[in-house]
Amino acid sequence: MKGTGHTEKELAEIDLVRPLLSDFLSIWNEFLRTGRLDVSYFNDQFTALLKTGVVPDFIRLDEFRQFLQSWGEIAEYPEISGGLYQSLPLEVAEEFLRRLTGAVKRQEADSAVSPESEIGEVLFFLKNPLWLQRVSAAGRHNTWFDLFLGLIQAGNFHVGNFFQTWSKHYQDEVVFKCSRNGQLHHMNWEELQDRILRTGKAMQKFFQESGTKPHVAIISRNRPEMVVVDLAALCFGYVNIMVPDNATPDDMAFMIDDSEASLLFLTDEHQLQVLLPHLPGIEQLKKIVLFDGPSETYDRKVVSYKRFVQSAQLSGKDLEQEFPGDIRITDLATIMYTSGTTGKPKGIMFSHLNIISKRFARALAWPMVGENDVFLCYLPLYHTFGRWLEMMGSLFWGATYVFVQSPSINNLIREMQIHRPTVFISIPQKWQQIYQYIAQQIDLERAPLEQIKNMLDYCTGGALRLGLSAAGYLEPEIFKFFQQNGVDLMSGFGMTEATGGITMTLPGKYKENSLGAVLPGIELGLAADGELIMRGPYVMIGYWKAPGEESFDSEGWFHSGDLMKKDVDDYYYIIDRKKEIYKNLKGQTIAPQRIEKLFRDIEAVKRVFLVGDQREYNTLLIYPNYQYQDVNLRDMSPVELNEFMQSLVVSVNRFLAPYERIVQFRVIDRDFSQELDELTPKKTYRRKVIEKNFRAEINRMYQAKFVRMRFKQFQLL
Repeated sequence: MKGTGHTEKELAEIDLVRPLLSDFLSIWNEFLRTGRLDVSYFNDQFTALLKTGVVPDFIRLDEFRQFLQSWGEIAEYPEISGGLYQSLPLEVAEEFLRRLTGAVKRQEADSAVSPESEIGEVLFFLKNPLWLQRVSAAGRHNTWFDLFLGLIQAGNFHVGNFFQTWSKHYQDEVVFKCSRNGQLHHMNWEELQDRILRTGKAMQKFFQESGTKPHVAIISRNRPEMVVVDLAALCFGYVNIMVPDNATPDDMAFMIDDSEASLLFLTDEHQLQVLLPHLPGIEQLKKIVLFDGPSETYDRKVVSYKRFVQSAQLSGKDLEQEFPGDIRITDLATIMYTSGTTGKPKGIMFSHLNIISKRFARALAWPMVGENDVFLCYLPLYHTFGRWLEMMGSLFWGATYVFVQSPSINNLIREMQIHRPTVFISIPQKWQQIYQYIAQQIDLERAPLEQIKNMLDYCTGGALRLGLSAAGYLEPEIFKFFQQNGVDLMSGFGMTEATGGITMTLPGKYKENSLGAVLPGIELGLAADGELIMRGPYVMIGYWKAPGEESFDSEGWFHSGDLMKKDVDDYYYIIDRKKEIYKNLKGQTIAPQRIEKLFRDIEAVKRVFLVGDQREYNTLLIYPNYQYQDVNLRDMSPVELNEFMQSLVVSVNRFLAPYERIVQFRVIDRDFSQELDELTPKKTYRRKVIEKNFRAEINRMYQAKFVRMRFKQFQLL
């Protein structure tokens, strides 16, 4: 061992542990050949090996690389790993991870260990629910998050590494289910990886030949191809941009242009025709790919998804290659747009570290979720709730992800009955609708408890055990209804800027009107005025091309714009909003100032006030400008004044996305007043006060009955 650079003490430790390591590998390799194993003795050897405390000294040895590789293999045998998850001392595993992380940080370029692969095997082993439930029971969530984070950073464990490791172990397991043309289709991990490789290689060829910036924009309704393109871009290190398909064509074009996308994926020709008039002038956009179609001939700029993938002309050897190895976890991975408070949408930048670290945080918060769970894909994949928690969460847990054809309540219940989800993540509206659906079937006040439970099981498939309601307010009565009938429904709060959730009520520990306690891996605080502030590895990098809008202070705190308080159990409660933004009942983000601003150039209007926070649709309070010279508004009858104002509202609605549009309005008989505390000294709105003072007018706008008309792209009320 001379010339190795080890001290005499280290050499002595190596001499001690090498027989243990060789014996362990011999036992394991024999099991892989014959299937015979003394599980108790094997587990003792595994624990003893970790206790040696000289892991860093073996980072260069092939045997140690094999040892790390075996972690993922062991995880595939529950009859073996189950014993380790129950018996391996937490403190032994913790010390091993600290030493392993330190060793990876110190390793030289020619090390025998490949962090991107072997580190993934260790992480795959440790994300098991049996292990994480022990961590949770010991109250060591934050300790383990820090350990996971250290290993992720040291091993540069990015999205491509994650997917490649997980797909190797889950190969034949079903990952997606999707109904098309009355047929239920399944996709396993091996097929998903094949599609990701083919799509990623086609992107690679396009970017190399076009010489354009590798930015990929996606505008689509939820479908498996959308996820494939998303994952392909992430795994190949190309920046992808999720553009909301319910945005206005102008805003869609802005996001494509602003993000510098040169490659665009769309659902179909209908979407293309809507968008085409708004695309001229976006010079960097070189290729448009349609998931469905095209059926007619366009210029060479537009191709079908099938033809785009075939253009790479891949051989079997190409598909055996791994994802590119030059990705860094701190690299920009994706941009997601959210409503600007007064102007155009703003892009939120996420790194691979943001994405991966959040998955381990969520796993520690929900240690009971695992490979046998079933999730429904119905929340939009261009929102953090659907993309990160539903989609990436389902992949991380090795669960089954079922694409729902329509989010309507009748279809949702039908799909629940077919696919029997075990976990349901939703905005408040769907929990309300399920509750109301059941209330229409039976008398909840008189029916026996067993009948209520049976009806809930009938509606949801009978397997639902966990739920999360976030992105809006849900009545405590509804939380308690589900909790009393076998569904542990939790409340949560999050922000796009923090990759979604940052607080959640703990399993079995719901508190009325609370947003819950902080998730592992993020630090929360309250500023002097009560504003919630946060920092941590899954908080965004920043805003794309908008450094002046960044909400980080000099100490690295991100300012949420929400005023909160917390109780003695560190559960958070929202008091008010500091920023001019809200979410409707469907969880869609709306910036009222931006909509109100559209009326500023209309001389017949003096003041407008948008209402819609936690409501099904937007309404408007209007105070006319009675000094308007062109038309004498005071001489109009109430009916004439309403018709005149309605024409103005209709004209403004043309510039709004369907979910932003104003459905009802009321002409009010007085202007807002500073004396009544409705306006600040700067004449800005005190929104809570205005809503309180005009409560009667507002409530009347939500008592009206509307007919629902569903079109291909949107819904009218």
